[in-house]
Amino acid sequence: MAALAAMGTVSTSALADGGIPRAWGILFEPGNPSHVMIRSLFWGLFDQRAGQSSWSLFCSQAFGGKALQKGDFPTVLTQGGRILVGGGFAGLTASDDGCAWRNIDAFGGDSVLGLAPVDSAGKKYVLLTVKGNGDGGVTARAYGSEDRGDTWAELAGALPKDYSFASIAVAPSDPKRMYVAGVKVNVGTRALAATADGGKTWKSYSIPAPDGFDPTVVAAILPSDPDTVFVRIGGPDDVGAPPAPDALWATTDGGQNWVRSYAASGDIAGVAFSSDSKKVLVAGPMEGIKSAALADATAGTDGAFKTLFTGQVWGLAASEDGKLYAGNDDFNPSQHFMLGVSTDQGVTFNAVMDHCNVQFPVCPGTSTMESVCREQWERQGGYVTDFLDMGACAEGGAGGAGGTAGASGAGGRAGAAGSGGAGKGGVPSVSPDAGSGATDSADDRMKINTTGCAVSAARSGSTLLATLLAGAAVFGFSRARSRRRRP
Repeated sequence: MAALAAMGTVSTSALADGGIPRAWGILFEPGNPSHVMIRSLFWGLFDQRAGQSSWSLFCSQAFGGKALQKGDFPTVLTQGGRILVGGGFAGLTASDDGCAWRNIDAFGGDSVLGLAPVDSAGKKYVLLTVKGNGDGGVTARAYGSEDRGDTWAELAGALPKDYSFASIAVAPSDPKRMYVAGVKVNVGTRALAATADGGKTWKSYSIPAPDGFDPTVVAAILPSDPDTVFVRIGGPDDVGAPPAPDALWATTDGGQNWVRSYAASGDIAGVAFSSDSKKVLVAGPMEGIKSAALADATAGTDGAFKTLFTGQVWGLAASEDGKLYAGNDDFNPSQHFMLGVSTDQGVTFNAVMDHCNVQFPVCPGTSTMESVCREQWERQGGYVTDFLDMGACAEGGAGGAGGTAGASGAGGRAGAAGSGGAGKGGVPSVSPDAGSGATDSADDRMKINTTGCAVSAARSGSTLLATLLAGAAVFGFSRARSRRRRP
């Protein structure tokens, strides 16, 4: 697929973010591995393009969200670097440069809940909408685009009635094989709907997980086999109660039969395959990173998943050359990074970026960024005062708009964009050997498998909207948080 975490939204952590930026989704531009984007549950999108030493922050207000309210939305990077974001009630929003954002009004006001690439070329995409009928039911529709999202046409076949579907995905090995996952409105039955003819006809299969209105999303499709699908089932999260653990379910026959592959301790935030597709990896803030042989994972073998990394982990992406990219707790005292890369199958990581190495994008004064995001950057409680002027970021160099990142000190964290300065006490932004001053090459950092279809599991943002439509509105309102906790 064109991006390893391109479809769906992210899971709300059992250990709540509290407004801290996390790499929940990791996306790469098709044909341009130097353009990488991180999708965070709070704040928005963090973007780095060729020639940039820092990461630009595109705040959530640009595409219908709020920087300090949980709500990550399905996002893809197309050929040429266009960003498409499914913003729930806000519809589909697009930007070609990150500065100017526009709404693509092609869905009659329906909420956009799913978005996914069809192939690795970066031109064809599918999209999922859901709309309440006013009689207690909902109507879901699937659309396709062949021009990077400029125009959309509804797929010929009707999706099953009265299912609040929360995600859509396409099999990497067969673009006509698509899946959507969700729950039966007012009933809570979990289901996977599948098409083998590009959306002309759909067939629904029940998933034998406990009924509930918490998100049910397609987590990953095996790159070499369109019949092998993993679905994440959200645990019941009641108001005033701790979030319940998630579970990963697997089918090897396109949805006809299922096994529970993995029962998590908390939320499952990321699911990916190893580069050779022989292993399944799961991640979460209470899981770290765990791995199981594909055969054991699809058989539901007890104890199949073994711990690789014990930190708090979010998004995952496996590279073609055996490296593993992950979103990590950047405030972990032992391993500082927001996005890291591993060359030993997830046992240790080298930092690719941290939350200090961020700048406000250089955009025209009339741009969306300046009109709606400048405030989120500069105000009291904005990104500068909450992060760049505090702790390790303040030690490394103050943040700026369109400046140059400060150099890493020996064994230290890189200074944020702006005037820079020597970093102190941390790790370099990218370092294969902490404190050595060496860096991985761009190819090492950005060489991602664009033929796989591992996707970060979803819970908040647009999947929250699907949950509301399914009849569990109380779930979503318990999620909102306006401020972050201090790490």
